[in-house]
Amino acid sequence: GRPAKTTPLYETFKQDNAVFGVSYGLEFPLYFAPAGEEPVETPGFHRSNAFKTVAHECQVVRDTAGLFDLSAYAKYEVSGPHAAKWLDKVIPSHLPSVGRMRLAPLLNANGRLMGDLTVMCLAENRFMLVGSGYLQGFHMRWLNDQVGKARVSIINLSEELLGLSLCGPKSRKVLQQLAGESISNDDFPFLSAREMEIGLAPAIVVRVSFTGELGYEIYVPAMYLKTLYDQLKLAANDGNHKVQSFGVYGLLSLRLEKSYGIWSREFSPDYTPAMCGLDQFIAYEKADFMGRDAVLRDREKEPAQRLVTLELSTDEADAGGYEPIWSEDQMVGFTTSGGYGHTVNKSLAMGYIKTEEIDANRSYEITILGKRKSAQLLTTAPYDPEGSRLRGTN
Repeated sequence: GRPAKTTPLYETFKQDNAVFGVSYGLEFPLYFAPAGEEPVETPGFHRSNAFKTVAHECQVVRDTAGLFDLSAYAKYEVSGPHAAKWLDKVIPSHLPSVGRMRLAPLLNANGRLMGDLTVMCLAENRFMLVGSGYLQGFHMRWLNDQVGKARVSIINLSEELLGLSLCGPKSRKVLQQLAGESISNDDFPFLSAREMEIGLAPAIVVRVSFTGELGYEIYVPAMYLKTLYDQLKLAANDGNHKVQSFGVYGLLSLRLEKSYGIWSREFSPDYTPAMCGLDQFIAYEKADFMGRDAVLRDREKEPAQRLVTLELSTDEADAGGYEPIWSEDQMVGFTTSGGYGHTVNKSLAMGYIKTEEIDANRSYEITILGKRKSAQLLTTAPYDPEGSRLRGTN
């Protein structure tokens, strides 16, 4: 039945030789094949024909700027007289103030993960939540079940609001040419969220990036997406900045370099915030929130397993998820996802290891295609562990 759902950029991406994937029925680029090459990925258990192209897309993001289609993300508007009070009990983090955003896990009563969200406060009692697109039905059912008698409206805007991520060290210079106000570091600091005009489009702009670079997420009504894309490309050309579209494969490589987890891999109802590191976003001192009693109990003891990042010694195939992790002859954990970090030149995997078996000085092995490959536990993110590039103060 594909393509059943497309964005206004589908034909543009098709002309740019995109290889498409699908999420919740919506087509999105996996990567952009070189001109003259058939836009088809050859399936296999080893690194595919996409490998070199994805490496180039990642390097462009790190060196200058890249454009990524955010349209497949889920977007929910929460508003109404009781919106702030209600949301403060639904999410375990502090609510952001007006014009700001926070990262927040979503928990059930047992303290298990129900989602990982970006929470933006656009006005008093008006918020936008952004999460994984394929969880729309799941999240809408769960959120509506929590409303009760509260005067709160929850609207799924995933198809009405589409968007682009502009990220990389040149992204501010490109975006400033179109922004209707100053987006300097002083005027629009890290984790800002604001409605403004970007070129001809009314937009919600958020200063955050899943790539680990200075970047912005720009959400616009669907009818403006093509115009936004064209104007950003023109602004880049006018400023002599190289801006290139990149796909999900590039994003997944870049996020592994930052040890960023994703839903259905590192995050799921199987895990608690303490297991996966999302406990850093929980405001334990809050008087009341969903799952509070459970996470307070969990806080008193070490979790049974923890999320880690490992570097593999392999040159032909990378971890894909759910491969066993060994220490000598004992299986001590399993991978959740993996791939090649193209700008750090490392094969990387994320996964869970039994807490008592975690030791940076220990040798590990991961089974890749039936063969054990040596692996080293990393104590910091492979790329920019201090996060200076993400904050982009210059």
